[in-house]
Amino acid sequence: MAKWNLIVAIHVLKGKLNLSEVAYRSMIAAFSDSRVESSKGLYDEEANNMRLHLQKMWEATPEGQSEKKQRNKIKALAMDMPRWFEQQPNGKLNWAAFERWMREKSYLKKELNQYTLAELPKLVSQFESLFKSYLKAF
Repeated sequence: MAKWNLIVAIHVLKGKLNLSEVAYRSMIAAFSDSRVESSKGLYDEEANNMRLHLQKMWEATPEGQSEKKQRNKIKALAMDMPRWFEQQPNGKLNWAAFERWMREKSYLKKELNQYTLAELPKLVSQFESLFKSYLKAF
């Protein structure tokens, strides 16, 4: 049985893609070799493969490309503020610390990938303001 977070991710992507119920059930059958018709019956590997497939489908849409571009901009700004987001000894950003910051201080207090396309522009603005403040500190 698939883990709950995989099932949730599949359903979120199904909604974003506006998949019909028939297409969705057919996809589940395809990923499970016709073993099940419900995402709850998928094994972890099947659910993850389906999630990755739906994610690629989403990223191919104009909305998905816009969402990815905004998330990448936020990540790039965070990487340019290593003192605020705990840089690791190897010079890379500590993403666990970044996600903790997101849950505690971002405007909706949730992880980056939980923000919707409609919510991302305000988050980008928050990070741009944060970056300006960061630069002023030097």
